[in-house]
Amino acid sequence: MVPRRPMPRWKRKLLRWFRNRVRPLSERTPYALLPRTINLEITRTCNLLCPMCARQRDLPPKRDLTAEEASHILGQLPTLRLINIVGFGEPLASPNLFGILDAAEASDTKVTMTTNGTLLDESHVARLPRCVSHMYVSVDSPSPEKYEQIRPGARFHEVQANIGALRRLRPDIRLGIQGVITRETVQDAAALVRFAAGVGAQGVSFLHIDPVGEENCRQHVLGEPGAERPLQEAREAGAQLGLDVTAPDAAPRLRPCRAPWREPHISADGTLRACCFMNRSPGRATEWLLGDPLPLPQEQYVVGNVLRDSFRAIWNSAPLRRARRSVRRAERERGVSLQDLRRRRTDANLAPRFAYCAVCLWRWGCAC
Repeated sequence: MVPRRPMPRWKRKLLRWFRNRVRPLSERTPYALLPRTINLEITRTCNLLCPMCARQRDLPPKRDLTAEEASHILGQLPTLRLINIVGFGEPLASPNLFGILDAAEASDTKVTMTTNGTLLDESHVARLPRCVSHMYVSVDSPSPEKYEQIRPGARFHEVQANIGALRRLRPDIRLGIQGVITRETVQDAAALVRFAAGVGAQGVSFLHIDPVGEENCRQHVLGEPGAERPLQEAREAGAQLGLDVTAPDAAPRLRPCRAPWREPHISADGTLRACCFMNRSPGRATEWLLGDPLPLPQEQYVVGNVLRDSFRAIWNSAPLRRARRSVRRAERERGVSLQDLRRRRTDANLAPRFAYCAVCLWRWGCAC
């Protein structure tokens, strides 16, 4: 790939003005510009059997995106600048990973990857093309015993050695450590930040456990009196060590959703969804929070398939415009207490399409 020339100062200022002034205005409408970022699932195969993963309740049908299909998708997105490889599989378990990365390299598109780190050995690291700019490794606890209990089949010392290989062979890749917060791991939050600093990471991101299933609900720290202090200690540790630390609150906090305007989610079979959050379980699933079950209307958020149809036609189609209106309506609603959230979920009517936006856990800061 030919290196890009440095961007002129006037162009940087113009892009900054566009991002800060024009794009927010465009996101007040049900229409959207072609995205610069996509979330792309490339495989539904995983080498681990983590109990907290929705895969253990309903395994998805096996599917690997091919390099040719990835090239087809990229060819429809001339504005694309970043691919975020996520989904219901381990990227390094895909037989087509490096072909897909080569396609991204050829299209001058940056790639971020989220991995469990178990397959990130020297042979794989050496093959990563220059387009890979960020790598997020899931390490939920710095305690080897607790980590291996959370992720059966993984070996803590092997993952740590793989992280070392990544830092040694590809120091240009920005490394982030990602941890899922549960009642068992939240007390380890600050220690995980220190572990991240010790292995040369630049950041740590903490995520709420996905409350799909009753057991995950019991592990969720929402409203847990002793959860906020460890998370604050993790933020403070990050500030002291010079790491970017993002950690959610242990109480609801409304945040704006821009995914239907900016970041479409494309599954390994080409399915395009109006929301990446509504792709959290491979089949029928029930979301539990505060003891209340809520069936997930995931199929309502399917708006097309980019391997069969034109991305441009889907992107501003009637269903996606309707989804964006639903997000806007939800953002006009107020109330950020546990009682508000529980009441809305109890009274929710999810029969209308995209009605879940009104009780979306991501928007309330209670997931991801």
